[in-house]
Amino acid sequence: MIPTEDNRFDVDVSLGTTIVLGTLAKKVTTWNFINVPTETGRLLTAKLMLIGSPTSTYGDNFVVDGVVENGGQIKWLNRTSPVASDGIDILSFMLVRGDSGFVQVLGQGQTKFQ
Repeated sequence: MIPTEDNRFDVDVSLGTTIVLGTLAKKVTTWNFINVPTETGRLLTAKLMLIGSPTSTYGDNFVVDGVVENGGQIKWLNRTSPVASDGIDILSFMLVRGDSGFVQVLGQGQTKFQ
């Protein structure tokens, strides 16, 4: 799995809660979460394990099944996206579908495991 030409990265949440992806050598500007359940009042987590590179970045934008939701901005822990490293990076996303159906994405990263 690599980002598309427009730097969108598809995350298929139907694959499970932890997805090991391998090396990421491109910038990601938008995370596209696909196959997200539509039930309201639900929390879903997805963890990605990546090997970053000096050319990769982790963007702030998200879409759910191709649709911009709730402003489309990830709410990162401490209000800043993690910096990609040349080691193993673990990104955690919590997708919260509220009672009215909108989705928020909360994110955090732990980087540079060696």
